[in-house]
Amino acid sequence: MKDSLAAANFMKCAKFLYSTFLAPSNLEEQEEYVTFPIFKKLYPLENDLIDTVCAVWLDYTIKDSCTQQSVVNKDSQDIAVTALLQAYIEAKQIQLPQNPVDRYKCIDSIITNNLIPNAELEKDCGNQMQINASFNISEIWTEYLRYHYEKLLEELLKKKSISLSLQTEQEAFDKLLEAQISYFDSIGYSGGSASSIAYSQLCDEMYAIHLKGTLDLYFALQAENYKPDKVYKPISNSIIIQEYDTIFHAIDTKNFYDYLDIGSREKVKACLSNEQKAWNSLMKVRKSTSRRLQGRIKSVYDNATYRLQRYHLIQLKNAFEGYGAMSNDVYSCLLSDTCSYEELLHTPNFFVKWASLLQGIDKSEQHETDFESFNQPRIFIKYKQPVNGYTVKIMWFQYGEIGNALFRLEKNGKVHYLFVEKWSDKFLYDKYCNDNVKYPNDTIIELNYIPKLDSEKYLSDNSPFFFSDIDFDGKDEFIINRFKGGSKGSNAYDVYKVGMNEITLMSESPFTELENGHCEFSSINKTVTIHKHDGAYHYELLYILSFSL
Repeated sequence: MKDSLAAANFMKCAKFLYSTFLAPSNLEEQEEYVTFPIFKKLYPLENDLIDTVCAVWLDYTIKDSCTQQSVVNKDSQDIAVTALLQAYIEAKQIQLPQNPVDRYKCIDSIITNNLIPNAELEKDCGNQMQINASFNISEIWTEYLRYHYEKLLEELLKKKSISLSLQTEQEAFDKLLEAQISYFDSIGYSGGSASSIAYSQLCDEMYAIHLKGTLDLYFALQAENYKPDKVYKPISNSIIIQEYDTIFHAIDTKNFYDYLDIGSREKVKACLSNEQKAWNSLMKVRKSTSRRLQGRIKSVYDNATYRLQRYHLIQLKNAFEGYGAMSNDVYSCLLSDTCSYEELLHTPNFFVKWASLLQGIDKSEQHETDFESFNQPRIFIKYKQPVNGYTVKIMWFQYGEIGNALFRLEKNGKVHYLFVEKWSDKFLYDKYCNDNVKYPNDTIIELNYIPKLDSEKYLSDNSPFFFSDIDFDGKDEFIINRFKGGSKGSNAYDVYKVGMNEITLMSESPFTELENGHCEFSSINKTVTIHKHDGAYHYELLYILSFSL
C-alpha cells in the first residue's frame, strides 16, 4: 500500500513538474520514449520516471535550422530532471547523505540500479530497439550528472573565490566529442540498425570520464582528506602522436580500410586531423588550468588529466574500433580498458593484431603464445540465470572436453573480463565425453546455471563457477571450477578476489591447492586443511588465515 501511495504521489508531482517545465506539452498525450513491458510491470514507478525524463530531454533538444545540428537547453534540462529525480527520491523515502562524496554515490547507485532498464530482462533478451534505448537512457543520465556537477563545481569555485576557465575547458571537451562523432560518421559507424549503440556508448564513456574529473575536483575542494579512487600515470604526448600517425598510415595502406574509396579516405583523414586538433586543444586548456592550481588540488586535477590520457590512448590503440556491435575477430584484437600501464604502452596496436589474425600467425613468439587459443573453435555461452547478480557470458575455445575461456561478468553497469585456461561446464564436458559432441565455430549456447547446493558450504562439485567466502573475510570470492582438473579425477579450483575495478587471482597457498574431497574449512578457527597423498603416505597441511582490520 505504501508503494502504491508513493507511486501515485510521485506521478502527481511529476505531471505538475512536467507541465511547469514543458507548458506546450501534455504528459497524458506524451508517447512513451521506449517500451519495456517487463520492466514496466515490475517497476511502474521507475518506468514512469524514465519516460518523463526522456520526454524532458527530447523536448529541450531542438534542431537549429541554419546549422542542422542539435541545440540543447542544458540549464532547463538540468532543472527539470533534478526536480523529477528529487520527487522520485522523496516518493521512495530515500534519505540522501550530507557528505558530498557519499551523496553522489547514493544518487549514482539509485540511477544505475533503478533507473536504467536492462533490455536482457525483456522477452528474448530484448529487441534491437530496446537495446538501443537502454544505451540511450544510460547516456542521458550520465550527461545529466556531468552537467549538473559542472554547475555545482562552478558555484563552489565562486564561493571560494577561485578563478578557473572551466567554461573554456567544457567547450574544448564538447568539441572533442563532436570531432569524434564526425570521425565515426566518416568510417561508417552511421550505418546499420545497431549503429546508435556505438554513438551512445561513445558519448556515455566520454561523459563518464569527464564526470569523474569534475567530481574529483568538486570533492577535493570540500574534503581535505579526499583522494581519487585510483592514481594514474602521465602519458607522453609523443606516444599519443605516434598512435595518430599509425592510424593515418593505415588509412592509406591497410586493407582494413578497403571499403573506402580514395575520396572517402581523404575525408576520413580530414576528420581524424580535426579530432587530433580538438584533443590537443583540450590538453592545452587543461595544462593552463593546472598551472593555476597548487598542492593537493593540483595533484587531483592532474590525475584526472592522466585518466583522460589513458582512455584516449586506448581509443587510438584500438583505432576507434570496439563501439557498438562488432565481429568476434575485431573484438579479439582490441586492447581492454582494464589493461595495465605496461600493457597500454607496449601492446601492439589494432592493425598489428588484425594483420596477425588474417595471416594466421603472429609477428613474434610472444604474440604467438598470446593468441594460440584463438585457433580453436569459438563457442559463445550465455547463462540464463544471473549468478550472484552478475550476467555471465563466455567465449569458449573448445579443445576436446575442455578449452580456454574468456569470461564477461556484468553487474550494475560494471564489466569484468577474465581469461581462464582449461575450463569447461559440466554439461559441455559430459556432452563431449559421452557423445563426442564438437560444436561448430561461432555456435551460441544458452545454458542453465547449476548453483552451489545448500550442503556445499564452501566448494561446489558441479557448478562451473560460483561465489563463496573461503578465506573468512566476510566477502565472497569468485571461484572457477576446473572440472576433473585435479588429482585422481577430482575438481581443481581457481580463486579470485573481486574488487571494484578488477578481479585478481589469489596465487598463494592454500588457495592454489584446493580440490574437492581433499580440503576442509573451519570458519570458527579460520583454518583451511589440505590433505596430501604421496604414494602410500598421507599428510595434512594446516593453514591459519588472519586479516588485519
